Amino acid sequence: MFVDYLLYFLLIFFGIGVLSPFLISKNHIVNYVAHGMAALGCLAAVLCAIIVFNNGKMALITSFMLFTEPVYIRLDYLAAFFLLLIGGIGCVTSLYAIGYSREYLEDGCRYRVMAALYNAFLLSMLVVVSVGHVAAFIIAWEIMALTSFLLVNYEHEKNEVGRAAFIYIVMTHVGTALLLPLFFYWLVWPEVWIFCV
Repeated sequence: MFVDYLLYFLLIFFGIGVLSPFLISKNHIVNYVAHGMAALGCLAAVLCAIIVFNNGKMALITSFMLFTEPVYIRLDYLAAFFLLLIGGIGCVTSLYAIGYSREYLEDGCRYRVMAALYNAFLLSMLVVVSVGHVAAFIIAWEIMALTSFLLVNYEHEKNEVGRAAFIYIVMTHVGTALLLPLFFYWLVWPEVWIFCV
């Protein structure tokens, strides 16, 4: 299936986007590579969404295992809508970020961490809307919350930024706290760990 390859390319693009800031020493090159890989990963997500809208919903079994169950990627019309939304906006913002983040190039290692976190954040958002396994969903949700907190807190020396980051991390964990009882309730039925149809 073509969607399988697109998903692998998506993982490769974002993986390069996460790792390249630590392998490349010049920030201006990191700027192009990390944000370019993010744009390509988001473009792959958009193509996945278009294929799902055209061919109908699909479920893919990955080779990852959590709690003795394989992790499913579930792509239905709702997941495709969010893949299209996140992928489209992510692609545009990644291209915009190449110019926007030039003012931060002098931040040294901090800038490279921001570029890696940006890719991890986009990937985690895409995983949240497409994964079909409860534990994988919670892991992706927490990665999304943590990476976005660190991105919001990038200019932590400004008081209003630190306050906004604190409010954000509290809100995301309140959301997680409201989701967990439902997932614990589902523990009674082990087959519900997979929300794949």
